[in-house]
Amino acid sequence: VAAGRLATVGGKREGEDADSRATAIREVFEESGMLDICRAHGAPPDLRKLAAKAPEPPIFRLFAYGSEVDWWVLLVRGRGVFQEEAKDRCKCADVRELLPRLPGASPAEAFGHVWVPVKAFTGAVHPELLMPGVMRRVKEAVFALINANQTNETDGS
Repeated sequence: VAAGRLATVGGKREGEDADSRATAIREVFEESGMLDICRAHGAPPDLRKLAAKAPEPPIFRLFAYGSEVDWWVLLVRGRGVFQEEAKDRCKCADVRELLPRLPGASPAEAFGHVWVPVKAFTGAVHPELLMPGVMRRVKEAVFALINANQTNETDGS
């Protein structure tokens, strides 16, 4: 969250990142402390080892390309497993005051992050809380998850 706006996890590719998948994995881990992401296909061995007891996410897929950003969607089991302190916690704000304006939201285990049930994203979120285009990307991510989940169910994975 930045200046009263809901923000996605993001960042720039660094030298050690093999591709946008590696960048997404690293940034989610650094900003949230989520260990589940460290078990995703393509995670570096050091992160995979750190997260040995976290569940592997059932879905982590690229769903959109941008001129300077790729958009990834992640489905976790339950509420996720987190380290106690995220590396980049200082970049996050306290989101508790925003909770009444996010239908069904609850604080996530990672400071500055919230869980919002997918079914709550019906456009009822106050637009001033969102960066331009984020609601569209959230809806695209929801559709990508639904499609990926249906594919996993039909192919037995």
